[in-house]
Amino acid sequence: MLPRYWSAVWMLFHAGGLALSTQQRKLSHIEALYDHAERSGVCLDDLIARLDLDALGNALEAFFISQKNVSEPSSQVLVRWNNAFHFVRDTCERIAKNPRARQRMDEMRERMY
Repeated sequence: MLPRYWSAVWMLFHAGGLALSTQQRKLSHIEALYDHAERSGVCLDDLIARLDLDALGNALEAFFISQKNVSEPSSQVLVRWNNAFHFVRDTCERIAKNPRARQRMDEMRERMY
């Protein structure tokens, strides 16, 4: 099992002030997104690094659908989805601070908001 690069970055920059149990829960939701992407033949770390918005959108949409299409969805489905989505958004926002990535992030913001 390879380490997840962008989840490690997220952990350093976004999860430092969270309680350990909250960090673990959010990381398990992020890991669920990574696992789903891998089962679909996609490397989430690569998509994020390239800011491949179309592929990221497809991966997030497929993950959302997989979460909603279980026989007995729980209240945690929305929490899991929100954590996964915010992980991708926050990580892409951090990458966008690089001036070379700014144009791609402007495009991403238009699509998300």
